[in-house]
Amino acid sequence: MSTKSEFIEKATDERILLKELLPRLFDFEKYDIQYYMTSAEEKDHYDGYVMVYQKDTGKSLQRYIIEVKVRDTHYEKLMLEKPKYTNLKIKAKESHSKPLYINFTPNGCYIHNIYNIEKTITFKWTKEKHKASTVDKSKGKVNKIVTYLHTDLAKFIDLKQSELPRLKKEKAAQETVRKECIDHKQKKCLYKYLLFGENITKE
Repeated sequence: MSTKSEFIEKATDERILLKELLPRLFDFEKYDIQYYMTSAEEKDHYDGYVMVYQKDTGKSLQRYIIEVKVRDTHYEKLMLEKPKYTNLKIKAKESHSKPLYINFTPNGCYIHNIYNIEKTITFKWTKEKHKASTVDKSKGKVNKIVTYLHTDLAKFIDLKQSELPRLKKEKAAQETVRKECIDHKQKKCLYKYLLFGENITKE
């Protein structure tokens, strides 16, 4: 499998799990929940965003920018890279959203609300050697500035990384991701306008 194919597969896995998570994380019965996932083929600074509206009035209640990681090994402290953190914060500020950092591990799903955490602790950043790419081992290791978020600081939902094979086999999950990728360019303009105030243009 090529590096590009591995990247797309990895990104698709993240979106399949995120799709499964959303009804457990947000109350779709009580609120009007609108969400959009970025394309698995593009290298955006986030994987999706969610808008929460009041059902009877349509009033906007909250917005979230989401970054997802799927990990084969569970760690009590989950790594977050400084560039990813910075880009997520920038996009959150531009869109008046809260940034969520979501990790799926063999133990379950851990959701860190970056803004809420920063109200109580100061992130400690360190420079460490890590793989330059998770899908291209030939690139070796490079220096990365990282911090570690303890799972105690996260909201826990019992949705494990190990459930991914089952979800991938379910036709509904695969069709949903495929349809969202097809609709991506059409919806991207509208949602970027709603979030960032950008002009709607044809791509």
